[in-house]
Amino acid sequence: MRKRGVSKSLTRSGDQRDVILLSLVIAPNVHYRALSRLPDQRRFNVAMSRARDQVWLLHSVRQHDLGPEDLRRKLVSFFENPGHGALDALSENLDELERQARSPRRRGNQPEPYESWFEIDVALELLRRKFAVRPQVEVAGKRIDLVVDGLDARLAVECDGDEWHGAEQYERDMARQRQLERAGWTFVRVRESDFYADREIAARTITDACEELGVRPLDFVEEPPLQPPPAPETDGESAGGGSLRRESPAGQDPGDDPAAIEISTADYGPFTGYSEALGFPDPRDSSPANVRAVLRQIIEKDGPLTRSSVCRLYVEGCPGLQRVGRVVRQALNRALGAMLRGGEIVQEDELRDGSPEGHVLRLAGEATVQVRPAGGRDLLEIPPSELLAVLRRPPRGSMQSAKDDETLLRTLLEHYGFSRLTKPRREYLSKVLRLLRQPDQEARSVGESR
Repeated sequence: MRKRGVSKSLTRSGDQRDVILLSLVIAPNVHYRALSRLPDQRRFNVAMSRARDQVWLLHSVRQHDLGPEDLRRKLVSFFENPGHGALDALSENLDELERQARSPRRRGNQPEPYESWFEIDVALELLRRKFAVRPQVEVAGKRIDLVVDGLDARLAVECDGDEWHGAEQYERDMARQRQLERAGWTFVRVRESDFYADREIAARTITDACEELGVRPLDFVEEPPLQPPPAPETDGESAGGGSLRRESPAGQDPGDDPAAIEISTADYGPFTGYSEALGFPDPRDSSPANVRAVLRQIIEKDGPLTRSSVCRLYVEGCPGLQRVGRVVRQALNRALGAMLRGGEIVQEDELRDGSPEGHVLRLAGEATVQVRPAGGRDLLEIPPSELLAVLRRPPRGSMQSAKDDETLLRTLLEHYGFSRLTKPRREYLSKVLRLLRQPDQEARSVGESR
């Protein structure tokens, strides 16, 4: 960016690109003011939201060269330490918006770029809950009233005012929404009358949708297991009740050939031991054979595991990748598809409903179930077959006959060392419980038919 920050030609454009290059170059020994005002903030919002998959920052200054409130400092900080800091910097400022909301209200005098005071009130409810919110986000020539940002996902919020603009306008709005949904956006619509009748319920509708997408508040801290999982036994059964494979050393320099990278399991439990130091090849521009070789080792070490887990673990060991973006996921899915067609790996639909969290991968010929400690996994990453094995296993077999599903869910949660039964976890475990109950239901149906 030039002296004032983000390129003006970029801020005027509504187009998106897979990769965006941002230039943050400031001439030495030149006095410049801090970029901290709301218009500056919104220009940064536009620049950062144009990328579908990657943003590259070219800069001539470090954090210590800039003031603590300068948006450029926060931007550099985010690229050096990816996290919620940049979302906080690029989100609307709660204190400033609260001050503007206290001014006398008349139709049409709301602060720009908001189109109504209703939109401002919805944004305030989300900002007070520590979510990162951006107003009137332009995507492919179309505007979304509010966007709630997370590190790996975002939610579109449309604020439907009670003033009727006609059936033709409504059809245009819905056509625009369908077009953006096909491009991967998820929408929540909030009616003005419902919002002012009960703000808490209306806001909860939005925050529940955020929870499902993994869009977290800025003060969210991922919950670690309550206790460290026990160390696996290399000969025989692990502490979780199943075998835990251990890789033998490769005896060669991983830098010689990306396909020859060996993954260590020195840490406890599954999903541990991955880091950028492993140097996995970038799936977007590496040979398919090298990508498949690494995928095989991940599945061999940590399988059975879901497709989304495979992608996450690959990114953990790949320098330069911070998240599983669309292009990365497509490249990994192509490699996994080739492995499935070649019979190298097997995929099971363990939830029997086609949902992504039920698609579990393992090497051909390997055991379908492996009961282990949680390790580095979230509860959502534990395959359904493993959860069912824990529920049915003595002496915990009594779980299966429990009448109170809530107690059963929390018992299973505590077994793996977690305490928070979030909505996604509850929905996932409820699907597993339905599978647990099915044999009894089928048996009763057979008995009744006789």
